[in-house]
Amino acid sequence: MLCCAQALALPRRIDSLKLALNSATDKERVEILNELAREYRYISLDSSFMFAQQARTLADKLGDKLGVGLALRSMGQVYENQGRYDMALEHQIRALAAFEEANYYPGIASASNLIGDIYRAQEKYDKALDNYHRALAIHRSMNNKERIATVLGNVAVCYMRQGKFTEALDTLLYAEALYKQVGSPHIVWSWLNLSEYYIKQQDYASSLKYALQVYDTARVISDHLSTTAALHTIGLCYSRLGKPDSALHYALRSKEEALRSGFRNELKQTYFVLSEIHQDARRYDSALYYYKHFARLRDSLLSAEMQSNVAALQMQLETSKQEEHIKRLSLLRNSLIVGVFLLLFIAGLIANGYRSKKRSEEELKRINNEILRQQAILEKQAAEIELTNTELQSTIESLHQRNYELAELNREKNEILGIVAHDLKNPVSNIRMLAKLIRDEAESLSTAEIIEFSGDIYTVSERMFELITTLLDVSAIEQGTLRFTFSVFEIASLAENVVNNYKARAQAKNITLHFEQNQNREGLERYTLVAYADKNATLQVLDNLLSNAVKYSPYGKNVWVRVLDDYANVLADETPKDNLLAPPQEYVRIEVQDEGPGFTEEDKKKLFGKFTRLSAKPTGGEHSTGLGLSIVKKMVEGMNGKIWLESEVGKGATFIVLLPKGDAVI
Repeated sequence: MLCCAQALALPRRIDSLKLALNSATDKERVEILNELAREYRYISLDSSFMFAQQARTLADKLGDKLGVGLALRSMGQVYENQGRYDMALEHQIRALAAFEEANYYPGIASASNLIGDIYRAQEKYDKALDNYHRALAIHRSMNNKERIATVLGNVAVCYMRQGKFTEALDTLLYAEALYKQVGSPHIVWSWLNLSEYYIKQQDYASSLKYALQVYDTARVISDHLSTTAALHTIGLCYSRLGKPDSALHYALRSKEEALRSGFRNELKQTYFVLSEIHQDARRYDSALYYYKHFARLRDSLLSAEMQSNVAALQMQLETSKQEEHIKRLSLLRNSLIVGVFLLLFIAGLIANGYRSKKRSEEELKRINNEILRQQAILEKQAAEIELTNTELQSTIESLHQRNYELAELNREKNEILGIVAHDLKNPVSNIRMLAKLIRDEAESLSTAEIIEFSGDIYTVSERMFELITTLLDVSAIEQGTLRFTFSVFEIASLAENVVNNYKARAQAKNITLHFEQNQNREGLERYTLVAYADKNATLQVLDNLLSNAVKYSPYGKNVWVRVLDDYANVLADETPKDNLLAPPQEYVRIEVQDEGPGFTEEDKKKLFGKFTRLSAKPTGGEHSTGLGLSIVKKMVEGMNGKIWLESEVGKGATFIVLLPKGDAVI
């Protein structure tokens, strides 16, 4: 119960730290920045690195060695989780040196433990154990049970990978007991290690039990690293227990989490698990595909260049230890020599007269104190000036950024005014002309002519209304005032209605519209597909995509709209589109395909931008604002969906939309 209470307090702690940061200065500010970097280390690598970098910059200027060490340690942890072992080791060595200079023993132990982690990741278990034992000795001297448990867990992993399973299990159970004594949420690390132990013993039921415990607790404490590791472990266990669908579901979620958070070590392990799952299911092509990803990432993390850098840093670490020892001996020797000369000097002063010496010493002490006082004032003023300069520089950078944003807003404003002036001027002129004609010639015009002119006025006003509605949609999206009303609805009939509404417009260009829904090989619908999204927004997305397909297709071509939930086809697509391949059973897939001119590579780069004019032109003189696809992308993402394009020049284009599938079945 205690660990859950601590876990739930984490968001409140982060909020209180950010609030305190607003008024903090000097070393207090460094401490808060370092605390934030530490809190974010398993939540967001980017945020952790940002706060650590700010702490290091300020600590350097203030001469705060402890603050520098804490910041370097956090930055090293980020590099380690990204698999950049040479940078990780360099930062941990520098952190260790800063902690030693500050005589901060918890930091020395922590940096030693993290250096051990880096060696362990590179399968250098003897070096890892040397550093772990150094950390253990310090933590035991301070009786810090939580830290002892953490390091023991790391030692146990080394034992496992050396084949010492009895020692590993004893150590893991002891570490788990220590975590329970202090009620630490970091007990998830022990459970992860126990899960790995039981996998190596091929006891997948026990491994799954611990992995599920990790998953439940890690989500509560926002430990994304442990969550990712638990997900791929659960996937492997389900695969070995003969549940391939559940296995693939959890492993794909692990991949998505690893890609989003930047955990390259866990991504490597997830690729390996995916390869194993597909191999267990006898899908050998997919197994080979994921194994190649695993091998490529493993080789990049253990590249020769990185190993060389790590070896050099290791030599630097050993050399620095020796230099530190020599420095201490030299300092002791020099201190003794200085002491002897000082005693001789004092003896001489005593011989020359106690009273004279005393007066001189008092005067020197007064002068020295005054010098020190003035020096302290100057140092404080220099620090304040430096801090002011830093804040001023930060303000200048913020102003530059704000000026850039204002320039962009001004450009967009001018773009909107240009569109309004250009696209509304002619329609308004046409309406004025037609209205004047009807007014002035009403008596001489036939009923058919009046109906024709009225129809022209209606068509032109519809175009104006469409433009104004589009601009209002853009404004609502940009200002965050567009709200989605989520519901469960049947997606195929909605899409088919949109297709039917466009048939007349398509027939005007002799374009054939085809609608396909989730079918088996006999052409029959497999089962009803249900989406969980905003029905009106989905309708607008489909309307935009189909409008573009008809608008840019040449005369006499075909356009297809498909609503799919085909597990096999999605799974066979082994190339993720911008990391968008998600567990297929969680999404409804909508495709809009045309036989138009397709998109160039340059077009693809600015496809979803606002006011974008692409190389393709409407084939029937239709109008385009350049805003439709921008609105579509923002709406799809606002409904927790995903959208991308597949196209080659001259071979048409296919827009693919994924929307969350509803839990209910209509």
